[in-house]
Amino acid sequence: MRLKGKEEMIRLIISRDPEYNQGSLYLAMRDLGGITVAHPTVALIGKDLRDVPDADGKLFRHEMIAVANGPGRGWVDYKFKNPVSGKVEAKTTYVLRIGDVALEAGVYKH
Repeated sequence: MRLKGKEEMIRLIISRDPEYNQGSLYLAMRDLGGITVAHPTVALIGKDLRDVPDADGKLFRHEMIAVANGPGRGWVDYKFKNPVSGKVEAKTTYVLRIGDVALEAGVYKH
């Protein structure tokens, strides 16, 4: 994002550019208030999903926003439906604040 700029990064995420979207491994962007700015699932863009819990009831997006607004980088663990397997699995996402947004990239734990 530092090289390409925010708008180009949004375009690359939304277009599912293979550099940023590889099946269950993909990049997303959220503003610091919790609104989804860019996601490969375009139906999520513009949505505030902070109060939608994971399979165990954890409000993990609140934690992601706290990481972005606090230290600016860190890992958040939760459970989420894997788009490849179709099953709810343990996932960990790295959150990195850049300017007025947070980039998020998660990986499923096996």
